[in-house]
Amino acid sequence: MIMATKLDPPTWFTSLRQIGYRMAEQPNREGGEEYPLVVLSVPTGQFVVWALFDGSVAASPKIQHVPISEPLLCTTWSDEQKQIADVMVYEREFEASLATVIGTTTHTRGFPFVKLPESVTARSGRVLEKKESAFLKKFFTAEGLAKPSKPWYKCWTEHCLSPIVVVGEGQKFLFDQLDLLRSEPVSEGWLSPLSLALTSIESQKVVGPTDVLRVPISVLSSQASRVHSWIQNLRPRLVIYTRWSYFQRRPPAAFSGVPTIVISNRRVDSSLVCARDTEQLFKKSPDWISNSVALPHGISLRYLEYPVITSNGLQDFDVNEDEDEDF
Repeated sequence: MIMATKLDPPTWFTSLRQIGYRMAEQPNREGGEEYPLVVLSVPTGQFVVWALFDGSVAASPKIQHVPISEPLLCTTWSDEQKQIADVMVYEREFEASLATVIGTTTHTRGFPFVKLPESVTARSGRVLEKKESAFLKKFFTAEGLAKPSKPWYKCWTEHCLSPIVVVGEGQKFLFDQLDLLRSEPVSEGWLSPLSLALTSIESQKVVGPTDVLRVPISVLSSQASRVHSWIQNLRPRLVIYTRWSYFQRRPPAAFSGVPTIVISNRRVDSSLVCARDTEQLFKKSPDWISNSVALPHGISLRYLEYPVITSNGLQDFDVNEDEDEDF
C-alpha cells in the first residue's frame, strides 16, 4: 500500500500566507486617513482564502479600547455563560488602574471587550460547546499561549473580538476546501496549529452573521452587512472579499479603515472588470509588502488605498442576487 507523503506548503500558499499576515498586522485606519487594499489576481481561488487566513491569525489582534464608566452592552467573555456573549460591562478604578467589570466578575487587570451599537440587543444562544471549550483550553495551554496571567479564554476572546471577516457567496465550497486541507495527508501541515484550532468550531456558527465577534472568523454573504447594518461599524483584523463586485457593492462605510484583500479569480469573467477598474487606481506597493512578499509566477497584486468613510450617507447599490460564486 502506497502512503501519501506529507509535503511542505507550496510556494504560492506560503506567499499568500505572508500577504495575509502583512495586511492583518497593519493598523486599522481612522477618519481622514486611507486604508490599504490589495487586489490579488490568482489563476484559481482554490485554498486562497485559507492561505490568507492562516497568515492573518498570526498577526496580533487589534482591539480598540473604549473607556466606559457606566454599564453598557458589550461582547466579551462571560464567566457565567462560559462563552463569549453580549453582557453588561463597565470599568472602575482599581489601585491606580482600570478594572473591567463583566456581569458579576471583576477583572482587576482589565479584560478585552467590544462595545456594541445602541441599536443592538443582546444575542442569545450557545456558540461554544463544552467539548470545544475543553479542546481550546488544552490547545492554548499546550502551545504556551495561556499562562497564569492570561487564561486560555482570554486568548480565545482576543481572536474573536478581532476576527477575520470573509465576504462572498459559496460558503459551502469554502468549508469543503477547509475540510480538504484538514483531511488530505499531502496538505497536513499547510495550516498552522493556531488556524486549525480557531476553525475547529462548527462551521454553521461561522457563517451566521449573528455570531460575528463570537467566533474568530466569520464568512458572510455579500448582503449580511446590509441586513445587519450594525456589522458595518465593526473593526476586524482583516477583511477578505472573494470577488471585486462584492467589494464594489458594499455599503460605503462597511469595514472602512480595515486592511482589505480582494480576490480576483481569473477563471471568473468579472476578473476582467476588476483589472479594468483598478488600472488607474493602483499604486507602487509599500516596502512592507514588496520587501517581504515574493509572488510566484501566476499570482500578481495591485496595491490601492481608499479613504476611510465614517458614515454611509445616502449611497446605495443594486444587487444581482442571481450571480453564482466560483472560487
